[in-house]
Formats: sequence, structure tokens, C-alpha cells
Amino acid sequence: MLATPLSYQKQGVLTGVGLNDEVVSNLRKQLGNSVACENLASEHRLNDQVEQGTLRADAILLGCAVPKPVSVAQKVHSFDKTIPVLILSEPDRCDELRQSIMFAPLLGSVVSPWSTEHLDQVGVEVRSAVERHHQRRNYLDSISSVQPSISKLSLTQPELGHYLGQLLDQAPIGVVSTNALGEILNINRRASTILGVREKEAPGLQLSEFFSKKDRPRLANQLMRSAVGQHFGMKPEVLQSQQSGSRVRYLETTVSRIVYRAGKRGYMVILQDVTAREIAELKRQHVEGYMRSLSSALEQAADSVMITDANRVLEFVNPAFEKLTGYTKEEAIGKKTYFLRSGTQDSAFYGELWETIRNGDVFRGVFVNRKKDGTVYHEEKTITPIRNNDGEITHFISTGHDITQRLESEAIARQRQEESAHAARLSTLGEMTSGIAHELSQPLCAITTYAQTCKRIINSDAVELDKLAYGLDQVVKQAQLAGNIFERLRTFSRKGGEPKRLINILEVVDEAVSLMESELNRKKVSVEVVKEVDQALTTADPVQIEQVLLNLMRNGVDAMESGEVSARRLTLTVKVTKQGIKVSVKDTGKGCDDETIDRLFEPFFTTKTSGLGIGLGISESIIHAHDGRLFLDQNTPQGATFSFVLPEQQEQAGDRTMEQENGR
Repeated sequence: MLATPLSYQKQGVLTGVGLNDEVVSNLRKQLGNSVACENLASEHRLNDQVEQGTLRADAILLGCAVPKPVSVAQKVHSFDKTIPVLILSEPDRCDELRQSIMFAPLLGSVVSPWSTEHLDQVGVEVRSAVERHHQRRNYLDSISSVQPSISKLSLTQPELGHYLGQLLDQAPIGVVSTNALGEILNINRRASTILGVREKEAPGLQLSEFFSKKDRPRLANQLMRSAVGQHFGMKPEVLQSQQSGSRVRYLETTVSRIVYRAGKRGYMVILQDVTAREIAELKRQHVEGYMRSLSSALEQAADSVMITDANRVLEFVNPAFEKLTGYTKEEAIGKKTYFLRSGTQDSAFYGELWETIRNGDVFRGVFVNRKKDGTVYHEEKTITPIRNNDGEITHFISTGHDITQRLESEAIARQRQEESAHAARLSTLGEMTSGIAHELSQPLCAITTYAQTCKRIINSDAVELDKLAYGLDQVVKQAQLAGNIFERLRTFSRKGGEPKRLINILEVVDEAVSLMESELNRKKVSVEVVKEVDQALTTADPVQIEQVLLNLMRNGVDAMESGEVSARRLTLTVKVTKQGIKVSVKDTGKGCDDETIDRLFEPFFTTKTSGLGIGLGISESIIHAHDGRLFLDQNTPQGATFSFVLPEQQEQAGDRTMEQENGR
């Protein structure tokens, strides 16, 4: 309900800021002659009056056009906190404005919003506000006039003086009267509590002694300005007070002139302890500074930053987001993040995402999103939940950067690596041609022999079916053997290799030894496979791992070529260590000299007369692509050992079934 108009004798002054002509005309009709109404074009004129100390308003009305009305109200409040401030506002913004006033420092019930829907009744509220201001002024005037009179009354009318002294002691603010030199004449009980001095001990002490050294000049300046200024309207000051051994306190001081004892002039200083308020203000400024720094950091961050509420609605995006997606801040804020999706990632991906962050955990992943122009891009993101003091998730902050170009570069690098590996496999097959030819000649010769025998049996007078069946079985067996050899060669020479899958390294080692068997026999090299485990599982491309093994084995064979035939021995060892699955190939050659060790993995470096010098380099890149490492493990004049380590994995039911179906 609106306050009933109050009657009062003294005319008041209403200062409007940014009011349009229609509102000013309406106000003047409502207020009549009781309150004078003046309108300032902008808040800058009001600031000038506050800074110069010429503001004489009993109430202030801020129009809707004032951009930061709460800040203007704070400015007025710092000058004179007894002046009521009304803020005109659109109806839908009143609640928001009321909340801003509630949390703004230095403001209280003297600042309130007023809906433009009730402009016809604002005059009543203005009259009430002016009356409240007059009452506050009268209260301060009364305190000013009563305090210096107490000392006179204590002499002429002791009982009445004591009564008035007791009344002043009940005042909720500290009141101190001083002479022209700033020496204390009288203080009330609240002032003695604030200053930490007994009432009887205070007279004669310098008031400035109760304030910090750095603020004493400010108090002196305040007294001087009061001496030449008007009775009221002087801007209050907040000064530090620190008694011996006590904590720092903040006192708001308001000074006015007084006359006591036969025309002697002095000062009335009103004290209010605003320590809690000032500390809260300092904390607020610290938080605001921190938030400004944080906001500046987010704005200037190279990575894309998004902040959403708990319902995925965007509340903040930085310039890097705008540059990456093509959406402006205005287009993005207020929307759910769905508009960025490209449609290439299924619901399971997003289900895992939201399950993770709703549980309070951090989610990291690669998002395939779509820009405003329709371009698809890959973004590596980290999404972190933000909790309030009660532990509830209120927001999510997402940081990310575009990795599209990196992924494209990696794809090109993988393609080139596959091509290089394929060339190396063909080179290996070329060097193994004679051994492969020998291996193939055996089943082919057997097929020819058994086929001729079967033909003779058929042409004989007495056909022996048992011998014929046996011969045909051998033809089929040898044909299958030759087919297996061709299949291994076809698989090994295939350009793309095989997709990565769960494999048993022991089986790959057996395949490589089988493929090398003919060359090992031809060069009279014995081979031993030492399996220290029954199973060694890892996720890999079996063809590429077989290529690495063949390269290491052939290097070992070549290293032993000039040695004694009886000493040519190749040892393959498979074991599991803390680092993973370790496969070693040991020869009995002469080892590597220092120059060779320094250039082992250098492209196109070779110690062979007919080598390309790409085998070890490609082998190293293959193992690295499988998250492993290839290295010279041991090197002695009696031989060298090359090893590689791959991550070990545990077998899963689905993988075991797949391997069984593939016959691996």
C-alpha cells in the first residue's frame, strides 16, 4: 500500500535525473506547491553537484533512461545517506532492480524501485520520502543542539542536564563535541565505546589521536571544510581508527559547526562504526577485481570457452568461441548447446558425456561439431562441473580447441607411413625371393611327383585304388601347403595391412619364423623361440608387427653372415614386464660400432651393400604408432639384441570369441 500523504510545513526539493517532459509535467501537477521539482538532463550533472557539495535535494527520482541507476544511488548515498532515492523502472525489471539494490553496498531502505505502471501515484511517495528526509535532518539537528547545551545545563539546572545527558547516551550513534582546536569537550556513551575511552577521561584529549596517522590529515581537512561550509550537507568521511592493541576499525565521521559557551565555536562530530560494512566492501572489491581478471583471462584465452547453466543453456562465450564457430555472442547466449552438433556422433556419446559431468566428474573428449557456415570441425574439449557452497552443480565450463588440421595432418602422416611400410615389405619380399622360391618349389615338386604316380596307377592294368587315393590326398595336402605360403605372402604384401585388433604376440612370432624358415635354412641359421608366458595380448595390426619382426630377424641374419656357420644362432624371446610385452631378437654377430649406434634409426642409413636403409626407421615408427618403443637393448662384440615393448591388454569375452572365429 502507498503511504498516506504527510503534511509538513517546510517545503522540500525533488531532483529528477533523466526524466522526460511528460513525467516532469505529471509530477509537478501531483506535488503542487509543497515540493519543488527540478530535472537534470543526465546523471553527470548530479555527479557534479555531489562532487562540489552543492546538492540540496530532499529526494531524488532517477528516470528509466539512467543506464546504471544503482551506481548513481551509491554516489548520492556516499554524499548524504539520509536522501531517499526512487528509481523508475519498467515493470518486468523491478524485481531484478530490487535484488541489485539488496546486494549493493551502502544502500538500504532509502533506495527503492518504482514501477512506471504507477506514475500517477509517484507524487504521494515523493512527499513521503521528503518528509522522511526532514525527520532525519531534524534528528541530527537536535543532537547537534543538545550536546553543547548539556554542559551549561549541568551548571544551571543539574537535574535537567543529567536527564538530557542520559537521553543523549541512548542515541545509537557516537556524538563528540570539540573546540576549534579539535580538543574533546564532551562525548556520549556510544562515542566512548567506539573510541575506547572513558567518558570522564575524554575531555581535553585531541580527537585526531584516536585515528590512524595516515587519516589524521583527512579529519583536519574535514573540520576545516565544515568551518567554512553550511551546517549540514558535508560529505561524510570513512577513517581508520586503531586503539593500542586492538584491531583496525572503520568510522564514518560527519562534521558540523556548533557554538558553545558565550559564542565560542567548535565542532560536532557524529561517529558510526562501519567496520563490518567497509570490510564487506573491501571483500566485494577484491572479488570484483578477481572476477574482472578472470573475465579478462577468459576473454583473451586462445581456447574456446563456454559456460552453461545446469540445463545446458549458454550464459557466456568468449571471442575464441565466436571465431571458431562463426556464431556471435548474441546468437549463442540463451541457446542450448545442441545447435553446435553435426549429427555424426551418436546418442551414446552424449549420454556418456552428461552422465560423467552430472556425477561431478570432468569429461574429456573430441567433439565433431558444425560451424555456422556448415563446416564440420573437430574440437578437443574439457568440460568441468561448477558447484555452489552447498555442493550442488549450478554450471558447466567447457574449454576446447580446434584439432581439425592436426587430425588431417595425422591422417596424411599415417597414409605416408603405410605407403613407406608397404614399400619396405615389398623390399623385404624382394630380398627373400630366393628363399621363397625354394619354399614354394618343394610343394610344387611334390604335387608333380604324386600326380605322375597317380597317372601311372590309372594307366596300369590293375588299378590299386588305395594307392591312388593316397596319392591324390598328398596332391591336395601339398596344394594346401602351397596355398598357405601364397596366402601369407599376399597378406604380408598387402598395402593396407589389417585393422588393429586384439592379438596374441606369440602367434605373430610363430608366423614370422615360419615365413623366414626357408631363408634361415638356406643361410644355415638356427632359430630358438623362448616363450616365457603362455599368452601375450595387445591391440595391434598383426601384419605391421610381423613386418617389424621380419626386419629385425633379417638384420640379425645379415649380421651373422660372415661368422662361423656353427655359431649362427637367432634367439627370439617373448616375456611380460612392468612396462608391457617385451619381444627381443638376439643374434651372434659382431655387434654395432659407435657410428652405427648413433645412426641406427636414421632414414636411408645402412651398412648393407644392397639395403635401402629404411627398415629400422619404419619399424620404429610402427612400434611408436602402437604406443610402444623400439630400442637397441644389448650390444657386445658377441652379438646385438634389439627389443620392442608394446602395451599389454587383458582378453575380453568378445575379443576371445572373435579370435576363435578367425582361427587365430
